[in-house]
Amino acid sequence: MKKQLNLRHRIALGYLPPVLLMVAVCALMIWKTQAMLEISRSVETAHTVVEHIKDVHAHAMEMQKSARGYLLARNDISRRNYGQALASVGDVAKTLEREIVDQSQLRKLHEIRAATGNLAALIEQQMQLVDNGETSKAIQLYASGNDRNLGRTVTRLINEFEQREEAILKERQGEETQTLESITNLMLIFTASAIVLATLLSWWVTTRISGSLVSAATSMTSSSAEIASTVDEHERVVSHQAAAVNQTSTTVEELGVS
Repeated sequence: MKKQLNLRHRIALGYLPPVLLMVAVCALMIWKTQAMLEISRSVETAHTVVEHIKDVHAHAMEMQKSARGYLLARNDISRRNYGQALASVGDVAKTLEREIVDQSQLRKLHEIRAATGNLAALIEQQMQLVDNGETSKAIQLYASGNDRNLGRTVTRLINEFEQREEAILKERQGEETQTLESITNLMLIFTASAIVLATLLSWWVTTRISGSLVSAATSMTSSSAEIASTVDEHERVVSHQAAAVNQTSTTVEELGVS
């Protein structure tokens, strides 16, 4: 019974290391996968931020284009296009504030909004002059080049923002690649380790079990030999006892005859 219990313990012990290794690898894989998902989300966000900042640039250019059209023709279409472009700049900027994680990029966005606000104030001043019939003053104000300078400032800030966001995107993509490579390497290491460990453990368990079986067989053989020797001894004793009985019977018969 004790040998059977020890055998069970050895078999169970043989299964324990692979199970522990599998649990550890599973936990590590879950952690790596979560990190991979987080990086993937940040990459997607970076792509979205780049697209949105390009939209801000396009809307800012539309503001200037519509303002020039209004100065030349004073039509409602140009005024409406300007208003839509200005509203779109505000909406996209609010969306970017929710998406941006990098604090330096958030400060740059605030600079872009401030520059865009100054540009809008100057354009609206020109439009107001046109509405008041002072088109010549509006043209003089446009000719001063302040709105073009503000437009170039907005373009410069947006380009700086976009370059930084592109750099962030490359960093995230690099982290994504490294994480994927680490997951692949982890799987290869786990597979190789599992094969080596299974081989060593199977050899150890087989050796232990065969040793136990050989010991048990040797013990049984020894016990069988002892039992056979005991049986032979009993047979000899019985033979001696039978001979003694026969001798006693003969002696009794001889006494009876005498």
